[in-house]
Amino acid sequence: VPLVHNLEIQLAGRFEEYSDFGSVTKPKIAGAWDIVDGFRVRASWAQGFRAPNLEQINATQITRSNQSVDWLYCEALNRQGALANGMRDCGASMASKVAQPWRADFNQNHARKSTQERRAGNPDLQPEESETFSVGLVIQPRFIPAELGDFTLTADWWQVEQTGMVGLFRGQNALTLDYLLRKNGSYNPNVVRGDASAADGRIFAGTGLEAAGEVLYITDAYTNQQPQTVEGLDLGVMWRLRGTQYGDFSANLNVSHLLKYYLDMAPDTQKLSDAVASGELDSNIWVSGSMGDMIADLGRPEWKWSLSATWNKDAWTVGAFTQYISSLYDDSITNSAGDYWTVDSTLTANLYAEYEFGADRFGGMLSDTAVRVGVRNITDEQPPLSADGYVGTVYQPYGRYWYASVRKAF
Repeated sequence: VPLVHNLEIQLAGRFEEYSDFGSVTKPKIAGAWDIVDGFRVRASWAQGFRAPNLEQINATQITRSNQSVDWLYCEALNRQGALANGMRDCGASMASKVAQPWRADFNQNHARKSTQERRAGNPDLQPEESETFSVGLVIQPRFIPAELGDFTLTADWWQVEQTGMVGLFRGQNALTLDYLLRKNGSYNPNVVRGDASAADGRIFAGTGLEAAGEVLYITDAYTNQQPQTVEGLDLGVMWRLRGTQYGDFSANLNVSHLLKYYLDMAPDTQKLSDAVASGELDSNIWVSGSMGDMIADLGRPEWKWSLSATWNKDAWTVGAFTQYISSLYDDSITNSAGDYWTVDSTLTANLYAEYEFGADRFGGMLSDTAVRVGVRNITDEQPPLSADGYVGTVYQPYGRYWYASVRKAF
């Protein structure tokens, strides 16, 4: 058939039945079209899902304590003129920032304290769902002389869209929502407060805000929240040369480029962000959780590439590997200009040599036995640090080390 050297089509489906939330059925279709020998176009489309885990569905109560800011108290103090720099002053050092007349009455822990969060499972959770699409090329140039080796070049673009991602609203967001609702005459029922004391009444007096008591705890349950889109480009170059008088050679270069990693906001989180953007909430108020453009955020490097090469002749094999990871940023630390802390890029390399004994050595006792000696992280690179140490999902915490192994087949 003209322009059809080879054509392959794959159809597949996945069905699973869960006692927690029912059945799920997802399809897949993939194809590969060799227009001519050595030039392939390939593509795939699939839907997928991830079932909520047992804790997310069934947990009765998990208690956590996190440092939180009660913006409602901050607003009352700000309206009383007790904060010299407005809402920016509310937080860690309230004792030194609250005006003298209020110090006897105001418990600084009201505004910033370790708040108890009671998290629970949600039996009504639905699975996270995804839609994946990829398209790419595989080129094997046939016009290159055989004495130069065999080349394979690949390029693949892919996109994953996830919806209904399971997560928590977070205690700080619940407090901020309670503050926003109380400014408008309502409240967040997930923020459980004690009765307002006489001291609380004096702080709120004349502010136009109804007096509220100290936060006792915050309830939070797992819900299906925001969608996420991830998009990338993978490139590869493979070379192989065999049967030369100098031995066999091979090399592989793989490059991954993250084009998009965008996490949308859940509806209530979006409500808070919109309130900050419109000025309804002070610009010093933040929305908790990761969201927006996440490329180069911790754990999501924009660029990664690796290069490996091997040489083999008779009983000897030598291999080398090197990997590059582009820089990241840590948005929990900023300098005076507001720039995020940069987690440096890394370049590491490994090397090994292996010898395989033949059947004619030592009376055949070491037949099919190979001895390997190698070193990893030759230059003794240390993982770059963020505010909380090294990023374990990206870097290995090992310095340079040597190893040896013996392998035998029977």
